[in-house]
Amino acid sequence: MNLIVESVSLQLVSVIPGHETHARSGHSLRMTVYPAGKEYIELKRGELFQNPSLETKNNISAELVIYPAFDDTFYESNEMCYLSEKGSDSGESFSPEISFRCFLPQNDFCELLNNIRSRIMPSSLYIKFDFRTFEGKGAALSLLPGGDGSGLKWNNDTEVRILEIIFFYELQ
Repeated sequence: MNLIVESVSLQLVSVIPGHETHARSGHSLRMTVYPAGKEYIELKRGELFQNPSLETKNNISAELVIYPAFDDTFYESNEMCYLSEKGSDSGESFSPEISFRCFLPQNDFCELLNNIRSRIMPSSLYIKFDFRTFEGKGAALSLLPGGDGSGLKWNNDTEVRILEIIFFYELQ
C-alpha cells in the first residue's frame, strides 16, 4: 500500500535509572500517514482509511511509529493494528485509529533519523503486508472483489504483519 506522509515527529524517551520499567531509552519516529490516490482499506467495523480528499463520514486516521530493533525478535512486532476509541481518566476521548508499528534494523533507523534531523523528510512510503490466511480466522486482509485493486478489506479484530517498508524522498 502506498502512503503519503503528512507529518513527522521525533520522540526521545529517557528512562531514569533505578526504576522498574520495560521501556528503553531512545528515539522513536511518528508519522501521520494516509493512502495515496484512490487506495483505501475498508475496516470490518465500517470505517474507511482513505485519502482525506475523498472524505466520507467514516474516515479513520493512521499513525506509523518507527523504532530501532535491538535484535531479530523485534521484527515479529511489525504490524498494522486497530486502536479502538478510548476515554482517559481526565475525560479526554481518543478517536479510533490505525497504528502501523515498525522496527527497523539499527543502521536503517539511524539513517532515517539522520535524514529527518537534516530536514530530509520522506514524502511517501510503501508498506507490504502479509496476506496469509490464519487458521480458524480466515484472511485478516484481502483485496476487495470486483474492484480495480485499490481497495482492501480488513478484519480489524486481527493484526496484519508488515513484511517490508520503503521510504521515498523528493529531493529538490
